[in-house]
Amino acid sequence: MPPVVQQDAEVRLAGNAVILKPPPQAPLSAIRLGELISEVLPPGVVNIVNGASPAPGVAIAAHPEIERIAFIGSERTGRDIQRVAAGAGVKHVSLELGGKNAMVVLGDAGIEAAAQGAVFGMNFTATQGESCGSNSRLLVHRSIADRVLARVVELVEQIEVGVPVSESTEMGALVSREHFERVSRYIEIGREEGAVVATGGGRPAHLPEGLFVAPTVFSGVTPGMTIAQEEIFGPVLSVLTFDTDDEAVEIANGVRYGLTASVWTQDVDRAHRFVEDLRAGYVWINDSSRHFPGLPFGGVKASGIGKEESLEEILSFTQSKTVSIPRRGR
Repeated sequence: MPPVVQQDAEVRLAGNAVILKPPPQAPLSAIRLGELISEVLPPGVVNIVNGASPAPGVAIAAHPEIERIAFIGSERTGRDIQRVAAGAGVKHVSLELGGKNAMVVLGDAGIEAAAQGAVFGMNFTATQGESCGSNSRLLVHRSIADRVLARVVELVEQIEVGVPVSESTEMGALVSREHFERVSRYIEIGREEGAVVATGGGRPAHLPEGLFVAPTVFSGVTPGMTIAQEEIFGPVLSVLTFDTDDEAVEIANGVRYGLTASVWTQDVDRAHRFVEDLRAGYVWINDSSRHFPGLPFGGVKASGIGKEESLEEILSFTQSKTVSIPRRGR
């Protein structure tokens, strides 16, 4: 949005009015943002709408005068927004939805760098793994799988889980009881389907109360298991193994999502071949989960449509108009 310009005692702005609907589990930061904005912008330019039911979101999607909708959340809700918006009119809808992101570690990759990248990319200490961009599937070449797994477990077990008011805490509780129960159920399903808990797998022993789940790593995971297919959106990392590049690509692409992916190798040419084959909207080579200003972020398949964090996103909130003026004498 361009800067505010004082002209003829009136404040004029170029751009869009905004309606921000935060999630019901975490409304306070958006409310505070609204308070700060109210000190510098006129009423009605930015509007914060809260609500625990689907009603506010449905009203926004169905309003005939709201032509541009951007949503970040679950695939199911994104599809509902598409359906409601299409029933109300022709709207521009962008969606940043779920992810079951693959981090592919080839046999020539550095063990320590890959293990550090896997733990960092899972966003354990950033969001308790509650991030659509977390690399929740770690695909490792069988020749180095045991060493990578062992180091990942060491690093994960060093994460300090606790209440956020403690300065030593690195990972807090999950966002709600409903989500705590959902993540806990996925851990049970992993065990039932034959995966092995390498670390974690439940509530931390020193936290008998609260919505805490220890950062969890499953080994022995196969591509068809539930924990390898469905987005858990919590601190649960599934480790799978492969023998060939083609098998790695097949496993990585074998889910409904396509948000992010990464490949770890010392062979740049080989890495770029993977980049071509991986069906994901954002791919790192020897890195994971790191965003850079101006680089478009967004997925393919069930992970959504449209891009964020870039000029492309800014332009998507504008409308172009073509004007043609004939030359004199025509």
